[in-house]
Amino acid sequence: LGDKKLEGSILNNMGLVYSELSQFDKARESYRKYLAIARELKMHREEAIALMNTGLVCFKQGKQDDALGYFKQSLAIAEAEGYEQVATYTLSNMGAALNKKGEYARGLESFQKSVQLADKIGDAKIEGNFEYRFNVIRILNAALFVDAGNIWLRKPYTSYPGGEFIFSKFMGQMAIGAGMGFRLDFN
Repeated sequence: LGDKKLEGSILNNMGLVYSELSQFDKARESYRKYLAIARELKMHREEAIALMNTGLVCFKQGKQDDALGYFKQSLAIAEAEGYEQVATYTLSNMGAALNKKGEYARGLESFQKSVQLADKIGDAKIEGNFEYRFNVIRILNAALFVDAGNIWLRKPYTSYPGGEFIFSKFMGQMAIGAGMGFRLDFN
């Protein structure tokens, strides 16, 4: 094709389709070629994705030990390079493979790490709350409230276009919610 990066992206997409069609040998071959391009071009994120996707093919084939080997390689690259989103998905996939092997405690630990990392991906947070509470009648209290805030990314991620924090734009990106609530107070 001449454009190696584009070729790699197409090979990754072909691997996804072959995997969905249960044509696992073709899927693995597509990912093998994608991995070779990623390594040649020193595209570490794509390398980690190719390894993770190859692991998913192994997972679908019931080859959990092979899957875990690919997931571990993917995770090592994702963590070393700071690709938190790839690490999150890889940890979740590792949890599923460990679960299939009957290693429930390790699988659960992997899922928990994935959730913790997913919570960290949005790493700049601004939030505020205003609440006015008042008594309506003897045991019935009410509250009017307004909440505002948002969560942004420290750096751009292709999966979340426009998600990074830009000072000149943040006020227009704030979410605002308002409401009223009631509470019975039997004290």
